[in-house]
Amino acid sequence: MNMRLRVGMGIAAAVLVVTIVLIVSSDGDDGGNAAGGGGADSEQLFGTADGAVGNRDGSPVAPSEAELEQRREGAEAVEGVYGDLADAVAQKSVAPLTIDLRRGLEGAEEVESLQGICARMSKQAREQTVEYARVTARLSDVDWTCEKSVALLARRARQSRRGKAVRPVEVVGINVDGDRATATLDSGKGPRTTVPLVKEDGAWKLGTPPGGGR
Repeated sequence: MNMRLRVGMGIAAAVLVVTIVLIVSSDGDDGGNAAGGGGADSEQLFGTADGAVGNRDGSPVAPSEAELEQRREGAEAVEGVYGDLADAVAQKSVAPLTIDLRRGLEGAEEVESLQGICARMSKQAREQTVEYARVTARLSDVDWTCEKSVALLARRARQSRRGKAVRPVEVVGINVDGDRATATLDSGKGPRTTVPLVKEDGAWKLGTPPGGGR
């Protein structure tokens, strides 16, 4: 790969850690709905507010059962990724920061939460995450896999948040357009963010590395 392109991707991907911290960190209150803990309100996520306008009174047309199912599956994929990421950042599944990075990455492929994150990422998202790790970690002897790369993201986010409480995001809206979708996320702190989804092998996958939504 062209060196200028590699460096450019690395600089662009460097914002991921900052974004992850903003999404999964909270300065105090841990209340509210967490991802995986019931999800978004059904009327808010699956109601008719974002349906197609078509009734005489100008009200939206209710989405079909098939459309609702697509939204549910997309929301579950997003909540699964960010729930596992919050778990990793909370030091439940990634080696402590006191351990050397190279040693801390050992066995990452066997960590269930890291496996879950990578399984719910698109091929392109996995490649971007690995490229980020290669460019920024500067460990040429490490065979970077998706799991090791996500472990690196989690370790850096953990360093940045400095003991702040972790709260997974909540999916508060999702729009589906064929094999692509956009999910709106709310961390309970700061502005809402959006992440793209793509359909791969019949399942919804995160279209960008976790934390890469804008």
